Amino acid sequence: EGVFGFYRGFWTTVMRDVPFSMLQLPIWEYLKKEYRIFTGKPLTTLEVALCGSISGGIAAALTTPIDVTKTQIMLANSAVDQNFSTVFKNIYKNKGLNG
Repeated sequence: EGVFGFYRGFWTTVMRDVPFSMLQLPIWEYLKKEYRIFTGKPLTTLEVALCGSISGGIAAALTTPIDVTKTQIMLANSAVDQNFSTVFKNIYKNKGLNG
């Protein structure tokens, strides 16, 4: 595959990271705002980190199917038939939702 082998899965990584960030950041801001309203005082560094952890966990759970597909593409023995939709369909066909 040459130099391009080092970048296999790059666009799939972008396809995972963009939705992850689009989910995580607004959820993080929402949690911080609601926690500030609930406590009536500014958040500590630990509370901000906790909100970030929760929002990251939610975003990770929602983007896991994309992440599994990306990992399969990156670990494949060759780049043949390793486009996102083919790999995604194969995972679902062979392993169902648990895959």
